[in-house]
Amino acid sequence: MLVHLLVPAEIPKLENALARGADALWLAGRSSAVADCLRAARQLRPGRQKLYVHIESRGETIEQDLDELIAAAPDGIVLPVSHGAEVEHLGVRLAVREAELGLEDGTTQIIGLIAAPAAIFQLRTLAATSRRLVALSFDARAFANALDVSDGDSGPLNLARHLTVLAAKAAGIPALLIDDETESLATTAKRDGFDGIVRRAP
Repeated sequence: MLVHLLVPAEIPKLENALARGADALWLAGRSSAVADCLRAARQLRPGRQKLYVHIESRGETIEQDLDELIAAAPDGIVLPVSHGAEVEHLGVRLAVREAELGLEDGTTQIIGLIAAPAAIFQLRTLAATSRRLVALSFDARAFANALDVSDGDSGPLNLARHLTVLAAKAAGIPALLIDDETESLATTAKRDGFDGIVRRAP
């Protein structure tokens, strides 16, 4: 089972996360701090783990962030999505920046993040939307907050979780579960058909 860690873009927390031996790290924070952490990680443990950037920006802001982030050469972008067109649009933006920086086309991957109800009705648009799309992830806490429920076994939350797995299988890519139940997260993920987990780094 794949294990990813969601890490704030702070050097001490990065160093701690790198030592844990996860398959990949998701770096979250201001674009300048994330870019610094990307460069630091390459020096500390070159090539040992995949390094993804978790972004939440939109519109003109994402353009500015991408200029800074792609120059630091992340392995990929974690993008909150509600429709396959968003993955396609990001793919076009990444292609332009890769060309400008002399990187091979398709170098920067995309992990789609399902965190809101609107995305569930468009999951079918994600299948085969871009060769850059390498995984779908489901953020249980964010989705529960969007539904205003606290019960992890609520019907709508479970339905969304299962539909995300089915969408990933249809696209032929891994499904990743993000949750706060760290002790049972791997067991829950495996039971529900997920291929990996994303833990929030302490």
